[in-house]
Amino acid sequence: MTTHDHGISPLPLRIEPLPWEDLYSFLSRSAKHMQYESVAWILHPETSPYHIAPAQVSLLTEQADYTFLSHLLSIDEETLYQMTLHPFSGIFQPLHFFLTVKKGNWSTEQHIKQRPTPSDAPIPHARMDKNLRLLFFLPNQTTQICPLCLDEPIAYDRLYWKCRYLLTCPRHALRLQRSCSVCHKRIPSLRLRPTHCPFCGSRYQGTSSLRRTPSPETAWLLYGDLLTLQALGVKDLPLHPSFAPPPHDPRDTFSSAQYFALLRAISLSLHPFQTAHFKTFLPPVIYDLLLANKPPHPERVPSLHVAIAHWIFADWPIHFFAFLDALEYQFSHGKKKHAFYYFPERFLLSAKAKEAHDLLSQAYKQHQATYSFQALQRRVRERLAAFDTPTAPQP
Repeated sequence: MTTHDHGISPLPLRIEPLPWEDLYSFLSRSAKHMQYESVAWILHPETSPYHIAPAQVSLLTEQADYTFLSHLLSIDEETLYQMTLHPFSGIFQPLHFFLTVKKGNWSTEQHIKQRPTPSDAPIPHARMDKNLRLLFFLPNQTTQICPLCLDEPIAYDRLYWKCRYLLTCPRHALRLQRSCSVCHKRIPSLRLRPTHCPFCGSRYQGTSSLRRTPSPETAWLLYGDLLTLQALGVKDLPLHPSFAPPPHDPRDTFSSAQYFALLRAISLSLHPFQTAHFKTFLPPVIYDLLLANKPPHPERVPSLHVAIAHWIFADWPIHFFAFLDALEYQFSHGKKKHAFYYFPERFLLSAKAKEAHDLLSQAYKQHQATYSFQALQRRVRERLAAFDTPTAPQP
């Protein structure tokens, strides 16, 4: 494909991109501003044979695509690039290794095969690998939203909302929504009306219980998501008035790659658990909070696991010790060995995630030297008993 303007003129009505706007959102707003009936009229103009597949928008790699959109939308190519997922590639590129779960069993070290998007004439910029996108970002052409962010004077989707490991909006203390609360279909990235479901027409409404829960019960989750945003390079966002960081989170000083390595490793370690097993280490109020809204669709990275990973670091290393108790108790009599049986060399793959490895290794050794298995059984029984003890109703 050539890189000329394909005989089309720039749109007569143009808009400017907004801070951290997703390219899907920018294209949708441009189409709405032109009063188009479909965003496809921008991606495939009637007067030109040139077209861009909607599935390629997040990972545009062809120089011709950037030249085409730059001319059509009267916007420079660098700005277009910044609205794709490619600028995050430097953060996730070192994470080409991980333990994986296959049919309930743990594999040994697996290198993620590099699978860049094929390109005849690639852009002269760093490009996000497809497999890394699958691990760390939501399914193609879908997003998650904060309904209160979309209630602002100009509604638009944020690029960082596409991260699988982001669960809440720290600005509004709301869980981000990944599906319509009425028809339960996933939220598509291309929407002419960003505040409404294009399938059933319902307005996206916040269903989170975070705002109705005392801040001490949720501060750890909001703070964990703030660390996730900072690891993505998203900083200086306004925070909800109830926001209160925990006294100490050992991840504060981690590099972005080490932070995500640790977050993913803890999330992976939770895969063999059944839902009821989380009672063995989570306090009842946290257990009820996390299981209040089950997602209608299967998740490649379960939100529940990500939330528990943040809870583990909320009171370090006490919560981590409770987590280890649950792991050892659950897998002490079974034939299958949990990943922590090989901890820490295989779990965090030793030197390849050195900061994360050293943090967990030190805490793990402290736990092993301090607690006996008999004491472990007693502590687990006490936690399970807490779920059977009636609690006073909240005022």
